[in-house]
Amino acid sequence: NPVNIYWRVGDDGMVMRGFHLHPLMIYPSRRVDTFASTFDDDLPLLACESPDDFHVAADSDEAFEIDLAEDDWCAEFPSFRSRPSPSYLASWAFGATNLHHRAFVNATIRIHATPLDARWDVAGRASDLVVRRVHRWLSLRYAFGSVIRFAGHVSRDRLSAALPQGVGWHLCPPPPPWVARWEHVTRRLGLGRLARVPAVFYRFAFRFALSELLGKNLALRVLGLDSVIGKPWRVRLRSLFWKVVWPWCYRRYKRTRLFFRRLYRRVEVPVIKARKYGLRFARRLVKRGAALRTETPRVLARMVRTVRRARRDASDLVVSAPRDMRRSIGHVRRRTRDVHRTIRRTAKDHRPSVLARRTTRILRKPVRLLRRIYVSVARRTGSSLR
Repeated sequence: NPVNIYWRVGDDGMVMRGFHLHPLMIYPSRRVDTFASTFDDDLPLLACESPDDFHVAADSDEAFEIDLAEDDWCAEFPSFRSRPSPSYLASWAFGATNLHHRAFVNATIRIHATPLDARWDVAGRASDLVVRRVHRWLSLRYAFGSVIRFAGHVSRDRLSAALPQGVGWHLCPPPPPWVARWEHVTRRLGLGRLARVPAVFYRFAFRFALSELLGKNLALRVLGLDSVIGKPWRVRLRSLFWKVVWPWCYRRYKRTRLFFRRLYRRVEVPVIKARKYGLRFARRLVKRGAALRTETPRVLARMVRTVRRARRDASDLVVSAPRDMRRSIGHVRRRTRDVHRTIRRTAKDHRPSVLARRTTRILRKPVRLLRRIYVSVARRTGSSLR
């Protein structure tokens, strides 16, 4: 575990950032009846309310250690094969450290055999950068925890003040009165699965607040829960997703896809791009709140009828183009202009002027493409556009 992080400074020493710093002496500011873990784990948090009450020896000239173990007791120093990322460090710190440990890591500890020089400042700035990133990741956990604590009516200050008298479920605040009424009503309605949801959430809020103070691993052990409690919940959430959430999403997806497929078949604009813009128009209508099975098909039905009529009339004119091309091209222009006006008027009937302008902007390209088709046909026949 990354309990200590080191930055090597040549052969002269190293810069260290440590979470679990071993206390040499504790002068408690409040009485501690019992502590659940080791001397350097939860006892400093329970004995002293603020991490500022501790003095961290940040230089090897200030404090040193004499190890009485044999030379071969720890011949190999356990370390990571690669550098852990700040997100991994934050995730580990949330589970294995308490509030004081996360404050101890801010102290830059220099272990050196020679006088300090500019290289130590460079290593110190590198360690500051990593620690800042770790605290940024931890702040996301704290932000989520603040929402959970607010919804679960859990005060972290009150919980921290009550920790020295003993940690357990007795510190969990009772749920509000409406939870009992909720359980009664849901059980009467035959919704037994929903009956315990509020109570379970309030217990989860207390557990999360205690994890912020003591660390997730120690909090779960103190509460009598396994440290891998997340795995069964992940299994439950996975089964819930595949049994409930995914079928609902898949049914919605199939219905929406079937609707748009039918809509795509109905919008028979002679250019594929025009079909794409028509589909975009339908999606924008749906996003802006149009009813899926009422307004949108009615709007598009009028659009489809006008475009089909223009296409049918224009195709008849193109067939007879060699005889009177000037009249045909002018009629096609007028017909496309009528289509444009009809689409704008249709949009105005169903939506405000803003949507009318957007609809005009969306369908401007298909109308222009339709005009280009007939103009290109006219040019192939050798007629002039004037």
